[in-house]
Amino acid sequence: MHYNTGMKNPKVSPKTRGGPTPCSKKGRRQKTPIGHEPQVAPPTVQKQHGKKTPERIAAILHDIESSTSATLRKVCKKHDLSVSEWMLWLSKDEKLAEQYARAKTKQLELMADEILQISDESTGDDLFTEEDTKEGRSARNVLNHEFVQRSKLRVDSRKWLLSKLLPKKYGDKIDVEHSASESLMALVAARLGGGDGTDDKPTD
Repeated sequence: MHYNTGMKNPKVSPKTRGGPTPCSKKGRRQKTPIGHEPQVAPPTVQKQHGKKTPERIAAILHDIESSTSATLRKVCKKHDLSVSEWMLWLSKDEKLAEQYARAKTKQLELMADEILQISDESTGDDLFTEEDTKEGRSARNVLNHEFVQRSKLRVDSRKWLLSKLLPKKYGDKIDVEHSASESLMALVAARLGGGDGTDDKPTD
């Protein structure tokens, strides 16, 4: 005997009709087998290579002016920039070229200060050695020639750069400015030539 309760038959989802759901009997979702995980695309990162920004320029100039070992090639590599790109920026931006020149001058001043520091550094001058003698094995301190020569090379390299890049301040040649008048110079030339600097008038 059939009783009509007035309730409609529940609709069966097309996804569940004809097969089990991906969930287990207890309602827990089945684990995805290892090696079959869905592939997720990595997030896209916008590269800043070659992009000229005020923050990037400030960081490059700061690295140059704050360290004597910061070469242009090393600094450009640190900031993901080629040397040719940096030189192109300098050729097209006069203000940037002036900022770069000031940063290099500050770097050279630090280099000049390092000359005294390297010259006064003596902790590596002595070398502890051991040798066999008739009395047995003895130890003594000898001059570390390698350390001394390396220090001399560091000083000479810095002196050479300073004399070439800042010749007016650190150059070996002293330029003497002459303020004598042309008449005085002519008199000196006449004296050197054997004359007395006066016109000889014929006598009657």
